Amino acid sequence: GNRTPASGGGPPRLGMTPTDPTSVALRELRSVLNKLVPEKLESLTTDAMLLRLPDAPALDKVVALLLATAVANPTHHAVHADFAAGFASGWRGTDDRAAAGPHFTHRLGRACLEKLLDFFDSLDEAEATGSAVAEAHWADRRSLVGYIGCLAQVELINSTGLRGVLDELLDNADTAAKRAPTGQRAVDECAELASRLLVLKKL
Repeated sequence: GNRTPASGGGPPRLGMTPTDPTSVALRELRSVLNKLVPEKLESLTTDAMLLRLPDAPALDKVVALLLATAVANPTHHAVHADFAAGFASGWRGTDDRAAAGPHFTHRLGRACLEKLLDFFDSLDEAEATGSAVAEAHWADRRSLVGYIGCLAQVELINSTGLRGVLDELLDNADTAAKRAPTGQRAVDECAELASRLLVLKKL
């Protein structure tokens, strides 16, 4: 099954479960994502579309949870991308009407790129300080790029967005090449990931 990352922000005070609308929606979404398999995709997507999200900040938290869960489950990228596509097409929007399906799609694409840049920054920092880069870092970055490719296949990330990801991969490879030999793995990884994206979604 899927595994969702632990929620941030620490435990509720006094052992009480938060009952604000955003916390309730995130708990319900985490429950949905934990059950997400191809056979249950349609029913679980329908369940998710009924989530009550009060405002745009709540939507951002939903996007962050979706992205973190997809990255944590690299063998389930396709079903997670299909789930996101179904949610984007049928979700009725935030209660304050400030955000709807197109906003979700935009924010998910932006979150993917920001997460990729975070990975690059942490890699640069580790190499600059001579620290070892954890294998989990490389695995998560590969998983993220694989998920981005699946989102492109279901047209949640368009060609422009995908080119932006490719540009960042190639820029990072160029930067890493200047740190040879310490940056060689980053060069190889970025080149491989860029190739995978090109195969997944022809530009």
